[in-house]
Amino acid sequence: MTGFTIVGIPFIENDYFKKDVQIFSENDAVQIRIRINLKTYFLDLPNGCLLPLAVLPGFIGTVVFDKDEVITVNYIPSSMSLNAVNGVNEINNNVEERRAIIAAKSKGGTFRISENIEELTHTASYLRMHKNLDPSLGLYAAYAYSQAGKFEDVQSIYDYMKREPEPVLFDVAMLNELSAPEPDKQVLENASPFCPMLNQGWSYLTINPEFYDPFLIEISKFRIPGLWTTFTPEGSTLIKQKLKDSQI
Repeated sequence: MTGFTIVGIPFIENDYFKKDVQIFSENDAVQIRIRINLKTYFLDLPNGCLLPLAVLPGFIGTVVFDKDEVITVNYIPSSMSLNAVNGVNEINNNVEERRAIIAAKSKGGTFRISENIEELTHTASYLRMHKNLDPSLGLYAAYAYSQAGKFEDVQSIYDYMKREPEPVLFDVAMLNELSAPEPDKQVLENASPFCPMLNQGWSYLTINPEFYDPFLIEISKFRIPGLWTTFTPEGSTLIKQKLKDSQI
């Protein structure tokens, strides 16, 4: 089972996933369950913007909003996932502690720990634990290691995700390519979602633009400020046209 729990905004129905998802309300939140194999689920926002979400089979993503702004995106194993059975007692304590650190380090729309390499490395090592229970922890750890210049540790997270049944997160694949001798274009093409999850990741696309779909460079101009990549109404229109053409 895979899907999302959306908290803080009403659900805006769209046509491009209408037949492929189940929508229902539960516990004052919108529940989305995805029936088909998608890399990216595009969530329409009430203000006309568009949020791309990584679809990870075996996990339910929780997306929390405050006044149309994305506050957090995290994942928990679904009830039918082996990780749920093995890690249910760890989630409430160890994972929540790490999510709290991420929230504290993400103020101002950018995830940044410090300029101190030792602190960066320590925090990254702490965050990466339990990434099997919430893959977003691996996402943040990869960014922290990248900030510290510890690309061998970025590759370690990438290799772990590559072995797992769910797709590699786009940002982790992208950060790994910064130091990889040969890019694995197949992994990039199959990464989830179709673009960087964090806004700060878009600047890396210009380092090796030949590795990526030119459409990513085109739509990079249509983003709103914030931690999580969210496209403007103009960007939403461009993406929806691509969806109609089955090119995403």
